Amino acid sequence: MIKVLITLILISQYLLSQQAEVTNVLAVQRTDGSKLVDITYDISEDALFSFFQVSVEISLDEGITYDALNRLSGDVGIGIAYGTNKHIIWDLEHEYEPLYTETSKFKVIAIGHYEAEPPFELVTVPAGEFTYGPSNEILSIDYNYEIMKYEVTNAQYVEFLLEAIESEYLYITDGNVSCFYIGDSLTNEGYYGIGLLERIEWNETTFIVEEGYGDHPVANITYYGANAFAEYYGFQIPSDKEWEKAARGNTGWTYPWDGGLEYRANYASSGDPFDDDTTPVGYYNGNDYDGYQTIDSPSVFGAYDMAGNVNDWTRSWGEGEYFPSRRTRGGSWDDLGTWPLCSYNWGHAQSDDFSSKRGFRCSRPTD
Repeated sequence: MIKVLITLILISQYLLSQQAEVTNVLAVQRTDGSKLVDITYDISEDALFSFFQVSVEISLDEGITYDALNRLSGDVGIGIAYGTNKHIIWDLEHEYEPLYTETSKFKVIAIGHYEAEPPFELVTVPAGEFTYGPSNEILSIDYNYEIMKYEVTNAQYVEFLLEAIESEYLYITDGNVSCFYIGDSLTNEGYYGIGLLERIEWNETTFIVEEGYGDHPVANITYYGANAFAEYYGFQIPSDKEWEKAARGNTGWTYPWDGGLEYRANYASSGDPFDDDTTPVGYYNGNDYDGYQTIDSPSVFGAYDMAGNVNDWTRSWGEGEYFPSRRTRGGSWDDLGTWPLCSYNWGHAQSDDFSSKRGFRCSRPTD
């Protein structure tokens, strides 16, 4: 077993020499033959910075030069908040293994910034009570959090793919993309496919979005592909309860608004110009599209498409006969009845499943 102490350096994005207190920094190579290295560290609350961009570098020449590591997962990348028990996994087997020795030196670099600046819009959901489920049970979430205003689009996912593959955060073989998943109580850590991208094509050189679909929600994404996107930007897939609270708050409404579905959501036979397909995200915003007059339909907290278009992954497990699938929320463009689109209803899917009716959005706690 190799045990290496790692130096954690904090540098301001704005060249301000504000260094947070960092403790309990440790790297340990696993002894199970997996050739993975666990890196743990704590970042104390900082008076100046709320989030950090974390990266790891390795020196093979006694600290004279350092090179960036790419095969990393966990608390690494942008949007890493202060806190304890931060955990990074380094895939030693696929990076530097022939050169790696006990004398190798590491640096974990965290660049402080006032707030993460992800390439998508967010809405804020305050801590407090909300109504949950068809019986309108009163529950509470005791922290503030942010959730994406719109579902992740094809254009946003392509931007992620290109950046993540170049940095070896994702891996591509014959057009098939896989990501490293850190594992959970039911899933082993390892490499998993991101799905079969429906409107995104690999042309042997780059990824291209089908014309006219850049602002449509990305679909045919596995939970692993959704989670990889979220973690890359320092986010997570929302829980079932976070999703429902963002959809209807404490209103008790059937849908994210007070009223019916007509002209407010994209569902089967809704009659919009994209019937039997996805619409651009946020399409139901009160605009008139060549005679099709929509009604502005955000949720009580300002999130769009919380009913219809594509149903969203959540990180929550199903219960009873649906265990161990994950809950999905919101209904889709292909749902005929109104029940699947209710704010309190859920669907279920296995983590490696993908569907043209399923997409996702991301969330993160803010305190």
